[in-house]
Amino acid sequence: MTKDTIARRFVRPTGGTKTFMNRNSLFTLAALAGTTLFAPLVHADEVIITTLSPVITDVIPATKSQKIVLSPTKPDGVKSTPAFIGKPQYGTLKLGDAKDNQVLIALDVPEGTGRIRLYVDTNGNGDLSDETAISLTLPPPPVKSKVRGNGAKEKADKEKDTEKKAPAFVGSVALTIHYNIAGRGADVPSALQFSYSEGQLSYNRGYSRLGKITNGKKSYPVALVDQNVDARFDVFDHEEDEPAKVTILIDRNLDGKFDFEKEAYDAAKLIRIYGGQYRVRAIDPKGTRLTLRKAGGKKFQGTGSAKDLKVGAPIIEFDADTLDGSVSFVDDYRGKIVLLDFWASWDPDAQAELPNTVKVYEAYHSRGFEILGVSLDQVNQRASVQKFMQELGITWDVIYDGKFVNAGIAKLYGIESLPSAFLVDGDTGLILAKGDELRGAGLQEAVQKALFNRTR
Repeated sequence: MTKDTIARRFVRPTGGTKTFMNRNSLFTLAALAGTTLFAPLVHADEVIITTLSPVITDVIPATKSQKIVLSPTKPDGVKSTPAFIGKPQYGTLKLGDAKDNQVLIALDVPEGTGRIRLYVDTNGNGDLSDETAISLTLPPPPVKSKVRGNGAKEKADKEKDTEKKAPAFVGSVALTIHYNIAGRGADVPSALQFSYSEGQLSYNRGYSRLGKITNGKKSYPVALVDQNVDARFDVFDHEEDEPAKVTILIDRNLDGKFDFEKEAYDAAKLIRIYGGQYRVRAIDPKGTRLTLRKAGGKKFQGTGSAKDLKVGAPIIEFDADTLDGSVSFVDDYRGKIVLLDFWASWDPDAQAELPNTVKVYEAYHSRGFEILGVSLDQVNQRASVQKFMQELGITWDVIYDGKFVNAGIAKLYGIESLPSAFLVDGDTGLILAKGDELRGAGLQEAVQKALFNRTR
């Protein structure tokens, strides 16, 4: 049943007063502060402090490489230069927050030789003549795709587009980044990756910050990415229409990898973890200390919103009271495949669908399939809901707050029709399937597939 049908059908007296539903406001996201439905996992002022270690690695680059403005004019600070073969081009970049954070660069590209040499003032003494020339070379050609069937043509076309681009000459250099910590200097060994193509020199990070974030119960690997490649992790606030300056990667599914699409958080925005939301309180300049504070006020906003609920994306986590106790979703379903199922006893579509849901549950529950129900029944209907469940054979946990279409979880998830459902991997918290594909025979097919993939 759609929200339009609900709006037309359920304009009825409640407690002697007519309650009229506004279609435009029906099922919109709203603040959940002050409701007893959501019990906080921790106190609102909880602080999580994480220590990270500097690591030299090129496997976690920034999203975009930074361009270096080159000029034939020698910049201030260059005291001595090597014997260049061609006409040098100079540039500078800044790393860290120390006063002497400028890094001098000279690029030597003699015409007709095919040689590209880069000089980087790694020791910061302004003398490029004591630096070893870095030869920028072409990387090995990519391995040809062996993809067949669906997607093969798209893969081949992408490889052809790559081949059409001008070649990029690459190289790396180790250097020390200087920081000013509490008035004293601190040096951090680091590295940069350089790329040169069609007269443009760019660089990316060859370093990272790695650690683990924990609330005392659950730990996740975490990494920091300075997207401006300036080795400044303390400057992360930005305007709403600007890209992230610092990205926090959290290995939510514990697969040993960081997924930039599904496990990346803008340090300037809310971070959803441990069933709640946190804000970055502070990051030290060199990125070795990350402090998170539990966000108060509107609990479920920001990174956890209904528009993000797509297949392959993380589910919105929450704590809630059930008819028989309480539940922490998805933490209570680790090792399981779980169906988050929205229904109401008054809805004919839900009435028709639930017997099939019960059948699938009974067939696959022993193999690791669970269900968490959410009832959108009206106030003072607790006994009726329980009777309805008993008649259908519903034995799994069900959330009921008596708020009808304003049910907290339904608003959180932006539910616009009934029945609605999400199939979720309890280990990763990722959505495996949703909506109409979980109705009828589709539910059994989706559950079978999810359980099979989990045991492979």
